Amino acid sequence: MKKAMWLVLALVALVAAQAWARGAGEDELTGIWYGGSDNPDHAGFKYEYRFVPVATDRWEIEAYGAYNADSLGAAVKTPWIGEVNRVDGVYEMRLIALTTTDPVHPPEELPTIQAVRAHITMNGEDSATIIYDLYALYDWGQRPFAEDPVNWVLAPGAGEITETIHRMDMSVAFH
Repeated sequence: MKKAMWLVLALVALVAAQAWARGAGEDELTGIWYGGSDNPDHAGFKYEYRFVPVATDRWEIEAYGAYNADSLGAAVKTPWIGEVNRVDGVYEMRLIALTTTDPVHPPEELPTIQAVRAHITMNGEDSATIIYDLYALYDWGQRPFAEDPVNWVLAPGAGEITETIHRMDMSVAFH
């Protein structure tokens, strides 16, 4: 009987060690991702995404675009930052970026707040689809998502922007 208990404990320890080695504490979203628009008209909009867990079912996110800020009508643009919340298995992402057309130092005008909302669907361990369904511009001093924007780039119900992202692979050896 004692031998069987030691055998069970050894098996539990082995399974726990394997799970820890695979990153058992991580969830399916945490990590570094890259990708972007699937639309041929917007194929050049590509991003790096970083998802960092901050609580159960909540992540901080940073997204860095590989494109010129002028393409968004701005001389200067910050990275996109925001949060992802998972509610009932659905990932909702909200991001903001600050933009300005004022290139002087120090700036003479306050920035515009660009805000987007999206939902993320996992397509397996290493691929996900992001569907943006809201893109709005807010004046400085407004509360994004809580107040009416000064301009809709993509109003709710007016369409969507689809992106595919891929997890950066850490499992293969570099040669």
